[in-house]
Amino acid sequence: MAASIADLVVRHLALVAVDGAGASVAETLHPAFRLHLDDFTTGASGYLALIEARWAAEGARPPLDVTSASSRPASVSVAIEPRCTVEVRIEGGLLAEMWITS
Repeated sequence: MAASIADLVVRHLALVAVDGAGASVAETLHPAFRLHLDDFTTGASGYLALIEARWAAEGARPPLDVTSASSRPASVSVAIEPRCTVEVRIEGGLLAEMWITS
């Protein structure tokens, strides 16, 4: 049975929390992935670098707990701790675009 799009996003966030910016996280990203964070936009390499920096700054696994998730046909909205909302567009079973707001 295929995973729901909400399952894909929650699995991605769990991989980020456990593996940081490892290969398993990179494999969940569409080749044309775009991250939108406030006025900043980057591709997959910039997103993975931000994950690495966060892990380095925290000194250990940073907290990342999903508090709620809802989905529409091609996107998912997730609330996570620390307090922020993540909107994700899925394409071909991979994360294609992500918007993070605090």
